[in-house]
Amino acid sequence: MADVAVEVKNTGILIEVVNKESADASIEQAKANEQAAETQISVDAAEALLASADKELAAAIPAMEAATAAAGNLTKDSLSIVKTLGTPHDYVKVVGKTAIILLKNEYKKTDWPNFTKMLGDPNKFRQSCIDFLEKAGNIPDKTLDALKPILAESWFNGAEMKSKAAAAADLCDWVINIVEYNRIYKIVTPLKNQAAEADAEATEKKRQLAEVLEALRLVNEKVAALQAQLDEATAKKEKVEADANQLVQKLDIANRLVNGLADEKIRW
Repeated sequence: MADVAVEVKNTGILIEVVNKESADASIEQAKANEQAAETQISVDAAEALLASADKELAAAIPAMEAATAAAGNLTKDSLSIVKTLGTPHDYVKVVGKTAIILLKNEYKKTDWPNFTKMLGDPNKFRQSCIDFLEKAGNIPDKTLDALKPILAESWFNGAEMKSKAAAAADLCDWVINIVEYNRIYKIVTPLKNQAAEADAEATEKKRQLAEVLEALRLVNEKVAALQAQLDEATAKKEKVEADANQLVQKLDIANRLVNGLADEKIRW
């Protein structure tokens, strides 16, 4: 009977330990769930910013492609024709002015003679337009301000210029699309920076969450081991109790038999 008392006591102790550890695990699980929700919010925010940046950048691609095509369409012959125009149309002069402003960041000496000097080597000028594509995202604000009123003119477009000079039309398209690309690029850059920062924050939160989940896994593993130990102890206690009950029943039967024999002996 002493064994029964010991097993009951040990099982009671284990029950208290398992209950405490399970309660602690529940608290840790709640914290992990909360942190997982916060992490997901950060991940979603980073993905949204990146998607927004990609969307804006996608809008810039056609402008860059058009500018590239326009620069590629400039030929030595077409530029030479522009260079030798005796009395170019005023619109063509303005196109030359925009080229000077963009390529040289020059805001005063933008007259026709200075433009024709730039066309001294048509191939070199064409290459300058192509090379400028690489820095199209970094046009100074002063340059953009100088170009803004010109680009606002309804006649400043390739279709209008085509009847004046083919090279002027391509150069006009080049200017328009370079500026448009720059406008979008300057919207995209801050978005991409924000997306990168948000992604770094989300990555750090995911790292922290991984640590929390690993700690929680160890806690749950410990609880599971204790529960298994408790199940084993409970089974052992129940067996000891069952054995004790059987023993009591046997003793009870034996006592009855003994008492019965004693009564029978007395009667004799």
